[in-house]
Amino acid sequence: MTMTSQRNMTVAFVGPYFISGKSFLTTTSTLTSKGSAELNDPAMRVAALRGSTSESFVKETIPKATLVTTKDYDEAINLIQQGKVDIMIADLPACVVTVARYPERGLFALVTPLTREPIGIALPGNDPLLVNWTQNWLREVEASGNLELMKDLWFKNTSWLKQLP
Repeated sequence: MTMTSQRNMTVAFVGPYFISGKSFLTTTSTLTSKGSAELNDPAMRVAALRGSTSESFVKETIPKATLVTTKDYDEAINLIQQGKVDIMIADLPACVVTVARYPERGLFALVTPLTREPIGIALPGNDPLLVNWTQNWLREVEASGNLELMKDLWFKNTSWLKQLP
């Protein structure tokens, strides 16, 4: 989960274990017909997950754009494919993995994030032993090199995508 000060008022975070950021997903045809200056325009239809930091990003950064909130990424991707929205704003990994997952759909993801967002493990704030155990576990995963191996597995070698329905 993206570590924010607002969220930190209700949960304890361990990490970050990954640095992400906002990106966008669109079709290559939309990309060539619209420029970035057109993002903050009511004619720009932007999908974002309901209640997410992506929704907040759209409201704060491109408030004039027409925001369409979705329950999940699949709904937003379908809206892009149907031409009902122009772009989806989401975390960088979600955008990049979607392009790799559907290479035949003509999708494009911005690979340089628009923001910097630390991703951490959210835990109940009233369990200090669980927070401590998780911190120690994460340190061990990092020190062993396994965290980097997992990042490579999920983001560089996307052969696991073939196993998805």
